[in-house]
Amino acid sequence: MGDKIGKVTEVVGRVTGDREVEAKGRVEQDAADPEGSVEEVSEGEIETERQIVRGDHGDIAPKP
Repeated sequence: MGDKIGKVTEVVGRVTGDREVEAKGRVEQDAADPEGSVEEVSEGEIETERQIVRGDHGDIAPKP
C-alpha cells in the first residue's frame, strides 16, 4: 500500500507542477517495504530526489 500512496503523491506533484511533492512520492515508493507500509523518509532524501526531478523536467541543467 505504501508504494501506491507514493505513486499517487508523485502523480499529484507532477500534475500540479510541485517538484517537492513529486520527489516525496518517489522517495516514498523507494522506502515502501513489501508489507506495504512506508518507512520514514528524511528531508535530505527528498531534497536529493527533488534535484533529480527538476533535472528530469528540464528545470535545471544536469551536472556534468
